[in-house]
Amino acid sequence: MNFQMQSSAIKIGSRTFAIALLDDRTFDQILSRRTNEPEPVKSFIDYDDQLICVREKLKYDHKRELILHEILHACLDDSGIDDDDNERLISILAPRLIGLVDNLPIILDELT
Repeated sequence: MNFQMQSSAIKIGSRTFAIALLDDRTFDQILSRRTNEPEPVKSFIDYDDQLICVREKLKYDHKRELILHEILHACLDDSGIDDDDNERLISILAPRLIGLVDNLPIILDELT
């Protein structure tokens, strides 16, 4: 793939996924190669290219939640769980777990 992006990476199971914040044009180009989803898509995960893509223009809190959402997809995929309700479960968990992500370093520091 050839495109400009802001990127970092995360290891999930045995795979490392790049996390890319993309402008709308690049996001839509990559998305159009992999799906014909009719509804507006703000983020997606590409398992073949090991890439998590999020629209750059979104607000900071929204991007963080979407990245966690896609990470949860990768975790379930890595565990072998293939269930039609994954999207529903992840949509319920991601906004609730984002607070834990913020507070986990504080909680762990208090345990030492």
